[in-house]
Amino acid sequence: MSICQCSWALFGPLDPFPFFEVPGFHCFEKKAYELTHSRLSHGGAPLIVAIFDFDGTMTKRDTLIPFLKYALGWWKFLWVALRSLADITKFMLGSLDRQTMKENLLRRSISGRSYDDLVRVGKEFAKTQIPRMVRQEGIDRLQWHIANEHKCMLVSASLDIYLEAWGGIHGFDGVICSRLAVSNNGTVNGRLVGRNCRGKEKLRRLYEQLRPGDISELYVYGDSAGDSDLLAVADHAFYRSFSKEVAWPI
Repeated sequence: MSICQCSWALFGPLDPFPFFEVPGFHCFEKKAYELTHSRLSHGGAPLIVAIFDFDGTMTKRDTLIPFLKYALGWWKFLWVALRSLADITKFMLGSLDRQTMKENLLRRSISGRSYDDLVRVGKEFAKTQIPRMVRQEGIDRLQWHIANEHKCMLVSASLDIYLEAWGGIHGFDGVICSRLAVSNNGTVNGRLVGRNCRGKEKLRRLYEQLRPGDISELYVYGDSAGDSDLLAVADHAFYRSFSKEVAWPI
C-alpha cells in the first residue's frame, strides 16, 4: 500500500466515534490562535461567519502524513508507516475505527515527545511546508471574507500543533481542530483530547463557541463527508469549490 493510500485511509469517510476522556492528560487551555469569545465579540449583533475546512479544501492534500515525515525524517516515518499497515487494513475492512487508527499512528510517531517541541516543529512546518500545499483560490476567498469583516474560522481534524500557527498567520478569528492530550510532565502519548474533530464533532464544537442565533449568515467550505454536517446548516454551502454555491445535500 502506498503512502498516499495510507493518507487516504486516515481521512476517508467514516462516522465520528464516542467521546472519551484521557486519564492523566490535559489540554492546554490557551493557545496563540485558539478560538476565543473575545475574538468573536459582536456586541449582540448577529455575525456573518465563514467556516473553512483545511485538508483537501484549503490544501491540495491531507497534511498529517507530510507533517509526520517532516517531524520524524523520512526513514523513521517509513518504519512507522510499515508498522501501521495492519491498522490500515483493519480500518478498510471495518474492524478498526478511525480515531483508534489515528491515535495508534500518532503513538508510534510522537509518543514521549515534548508538546512544546512539537509546537515548535509545527510552526516551522506551517511556515515552510504548508505553503506549497495551499490552494491560492482558498486564500483569495478567505481574504474576501476578511475584507468584508466576516468572522473566519478554520475547522478541521488536523492537529493543533501546526494548524493553529497556520490559522494565525492567515488571519483566522478562530481554529477548531483535533488536539493532542498533554501529560503533566509536558509530553504526549499520541492520544487526542475528546473526539477527532470530524463530522458531527465539527458542528458540536462550533456551537460550543457560537449559538445558532448568533449567526446571521453562515458560509461553509468543505470537500468531504467529514464536512457534511456543517454544510447541511450553511446558508451558503461550497463543496469542492470556492466560487460555485451548491444546494446541500447534493
